[in-house]
Amino acid sequence: MRNKMKMIGALGALLLSAMSAQAQDLKAAPGVTNPDADLKKFWGGGDPKGSVYSKDYVPHVITVMEANRLTGYVRGGNTDGTLQNAELVTLNPTHLAVGQLDILRQLNGQVMPGQGDKKYAFTILHQNIGPECLYIVTKEKSYTTFGHVRGNGFDLTVLTGGQKSGSFGTWKILQSVFNDLAEIPVEHIGSADKIVDAVAERTAAVGFFVMRPDPASETFTKIKSKGLNLVPVVDDALGSTYTYLQLKVATGGFFAGKPVFHTTACTSVALITGDPKTVAEGNRRVLQRVNATIARMKEVPATDLRPGLVSWKDMWDDMKEVGAEKVADLLESSKRALQEAKK
Repeated sequence: MRNKMKMIGALGALLLSAMSAQAQDLKAAPGVTNPDADLKKFWGGGDPKGSVYSKDYVPHVITVMEANRLTGYVRGGNTDGTLQNAELVTLNPTHLAVGQLDILRQLNGQVMPGQGDKKYAFTILHQNIGPECLYIVTKEKSYTTFGHVRGNGFDLTVLTGGQKSGSFGTWKILQSVFNDLAEIPVEHIGSADKIVDAVAERTAAVGFFVMRPDPASETFTKIKSKGLNLVPVVDDALGSTYTYLQLKVATGGFFAGKPVFHTTACTSVALITGDPKTVAEGNRRVLQRVNATIARMKEVPATDLRPGLVSWKDMWDDMKEVGAEKVADLLESSKRALQEAKK
């Protein structure tokens, strides 16, 4: 009993206030009628009013899970996004979460900040249940290529999401690839809407966020109403990790009844759960749950996990992969802009 109490105390010390989920070996408190309640959490993003992860993905995937005899799962609460979701699933292997594939691929096996030598450990169940695209927004009309942003980094501040958000995680990936982005100051603003508002009020700042390419998004509408523009995130060094997609957006208005399209790098949304190897020895019930979740959810087609909403259909209909010729033109324009800026 003494050893068990020590273990509970050690696990409790590991959890930050932002990740107040119970760890895998905690038992139900006296009077709790469902001892499995803390084993069945699904993590998305922030408030469902502004987070597609929380509003669309989580309830839809829970419905699919119920159809596969994985019942009783509930949204765990608000999180900053992909980085925090990966932490929560690592600490609680029966939990599930959605997040950006570009980040999750790099995180697995890396040491978690603030958790001693504990490493991220999770199982990717599906790699493509929807698109997430990279957006740079600015009120500087002369910034029309990624090269303009890189070449003027000495004069810029980047406004992005929270420290455990997918947006900041992807920005760190870009910083690791491009030296000229590494020293740009970063301010953590929050949601995409808050980033857009901040960019509109600031000089020498660009906003960076990762978001589903929904043509009806209020974020795109706000970008248009504030007179801001989107910069294509396109570069040779990104081709192995990201796909270039052409998206219909709500910026720039309409010309002759035709919508405006934007091209940028995109990753995908992945579904994750815990790693069976991290389950404490002897905890057979938890191990069975993790293994059953992995086996059953991997049998579900990825397309079944995509929310079937009208706005999602519009997104899929208006989105297409960009051809090599157009990508080459964007790359050349970006290179010229970078060379000019560094003269």
